[in-house]
Amino acid sequence: MKCMPTDEYRYFITAYSCRSFSEAARKSSISSQGIGKAIRGLEQKFGVQLFGRTTRGIVPTEIASKLYPILCSIVSKEDELECLIANSQHDSNR
Repeated sequence: MKCMPTDEYRYFITAYSCRSFSEAARKSSISSQGIGKAIRGLEQKFGVQLFGRTTRGIVPTEIASKLYPILCSIVSKEDELECLIANSQHDSNR
């Protein structure tokens, strides 16, 4: 199954917080290659580099720091929407 854009946003948020693709992968239960692929996809989509890669991990770029709160908000709203729909379906089955 192809990952949803918000899945990529979640991976970005986790990588941003961890400052490491391997740690983000562990927390997200996917491979570090999967995290790297998702981040590269976002970088291509947005046309910017989101992280500097070093031997010690990753360093968010200035644009990544600006995108972080926006993507957190989008993911939060998606979670809120899913909760609302789940509760609505539960209520209609009574």
